[in-house]
Amino acid sequence: MPDVTEAKSIALRVSEKHGLPQVMGMIDATHIPIKAPRHCLRDYLNRKYWAAFILQAVVDDSGRFRDISCGMPGSAHDAAAFHSSGLNMRQHALPQAIQHTGDLGVPLYLVGDAAYPNFPGL
Repeated sequence: MPDVTEAKSIALRVSEKHGLPQVMGMIDATHIPIKAPRHCLRDYLNRKYWAAFILQAVVDDSGRFRDISCGMPGSAHDAAAFHSSGLNMRQHALPQAIQHTGDLGVPLYLVGDAAYPNFPGL
């Protein structure tokens, strides 16, 4: 993940381009096809019924990977993959900075879809 100075630079570029303040990255997951072990094939079958690992990634505004976690079986939900990821374990170490707009203070955060839990920074 970027340090505070770099996160602020990313957030500024995202704000200028998209009008969203304080976004330091985007998080999502995808499924990587695998040849699953026969004895536990069911664990690896995703909702589309093919065997996969879940790959979760955070990218910045230029598409640069900032964090990657892979290894949860395809049957797991994205929220479960996040919960077991190193990023979740390091939430306290995410860059911290507040931008004040009027009376509102907006912290740096990651943009993700509804599969990701609502915690400070996401």
